[in-house]
Amino acid sequence: NRHLMDFLLQAIPRMPAGVNLEGRLRDVADTGLPDGCADVVLCNEALSHMLDIDAFMEEARRLLARSGRLVISDSNNAANPRVRRARVAEWARFERILDGGGDPGELLLKRRDLIMANLKEVGLERANELAANTFGLTGPQVLEAARAALSQGKMPASRYDGHRCPVDPLSNQCTDRLFSPKALRTQFSAHGMTARVRAHFATRSPYRALNGIWGAMSPMTLPFSGAFRVVAERQAQV
Repeated sequence: NRHLMDFLLQAIPRMPAGVNLEGRLRDVADTGLPDGCADVVLCNEALSHMLDIDAFMEEARRLLARSGRLVISDSNNAANPRVRRARVAEWARFERILDGGGDPGELLLKRRDLIMANLKEVGLERANELAANTFGLTGPQVLEAARAALSQGKMPASRYDGHRCPVDPLSNQCTDRLFSPKALRTQFSAHGMTARVRAHFATRSPYRALNGIWGAMSPMTLPFSGAFRVVAERQAQV
C-alpha cells in the first residue's frame, strides 16, 4: 500500500536513536527477500485485503527463521455475528446497483468508470451493465471480461451475491474479507505451519488487561470479540 509506505517513510526519521528501520514496498506473495531471514513477520489489519491468502502464507513461511513467528491481527472475525452483519452490509453498499433505489455503490462506479475510460465505444448504459456483471474482479480482469463481452456478445456472469467480499478494481485489493478463525488455522496447517488463534478485544484500558484472560478462553470468546490474533510457526521437521 503506497499510502502506508509513505506514512512509514515519514515516521522513520522520528524514531528513537538506535532504531534501524528501512521501508520497502513489496508484493506480499513475492517479497524477494532471502529464505529464513525473518524472526518475526507482522501482518496488522492487512490479511483481509489480500487477494491470495495462500500465496501470502507460503511466502511468510519461507521468510521465517526456524524459530520465527508470524503474528497476524485482524478485525474481520466471522465468528462474531455482529461483525459478520456489519461487513456484509458494507459489501452491499459498495455494490449497490443503479436501480432507482439510491446512489450506485462505490465499487460498482469504479468498475463502470474504468470500463468507459478504457473502452471508448461503450456507452453509459452498457458500462453500467458490464460493471454489475464483473463483481469481484481486479481492474485487468474487469477490462478483459468487458472486451470479451463486446467481441463475443456474451455478458460476464459475476454478480454480487451477498456472500463474497468485493474487490477494489483500482487498488486490486479486497475491501474487508471475513475470516473464520477455525478455518484459518486449518489453512495454515496446509502450508506447514502451526497456528494459535485467540480472541482479541479493544486495546484501550480497561480491556487491554483483560485480553490475556479472554484470549486464553478462546474459542468460547471468539463469537464475542471483534478481532482475532494469530501466532503461527513453522512446523517442526521430522
